[in-house]
Amino acid sequence: MERKEYQTKLSDSYYSNEDELRETIDVQPVLNCHMKKVMLYRMLVKGIVPRGYCKGVVRAIEIAKKQAHQETPVYILGMIVHNQYNVNALEDLGIQTIDRKGKTRLELLDEIDHGKVIITAHGASQKVFDKAKAKGLEVIDASCLDVIKTHDLIQGKLNEGYEILYIGKKGHPEAEGAISIDEKRIHLITN
Repeated sequence: MERKEYQTKLSDSYYSNEDELRETIDVQPVLNCHMKKVMLYRMLVKGIVPRGYCKGVVRAIEIAKKQAHQETPVYILGMIVHNQYNVNALEDLGIQTIDRKGKTRLELLDEIDHGKVIITAHGASQKVFDKAKAKGLEVIDASCLDVIKTHDLIQGKLNEGYEILYIGKKGHPEAEGAISIDEKRIHLITN
């Protein structure tokens, strides 16, 4: 990627003093057309990859891409990422996304009769894995490793006798997967 430098005037209100500002970015005093000293601030702007996707989503997309152009149908159970561009790109590779507003992952499985099913980075409940296997589907688990770690932590605390307060969004697949570990002892907190 080409490196570009941009010059801009930053408000001093962002920093407690000029020394803190100098430590943050390159500051150069110059004379303006009225021969008054002014400060120009130069900063390096760098593009970052993967541009906002967490490592779990990046991993899930890579796992899905490896299933491209199979002879057997390949489905993703729900949106692999909340980005229609990526969903379309995977469909161009022959991977179909099954997602219906208001339906759980368990309900979405009813739309798949055969082939492979990819579990998204959001993870899924054990009931989803069990139902997919019972239907004879090959399950490809692309669950985020942090989601798996969270499920393990929840299960461990349940085994110790705790009740769990899970903060999340009702109907979101990540919360759905976590709550389904024990729907009586895990309580969803939402706004």
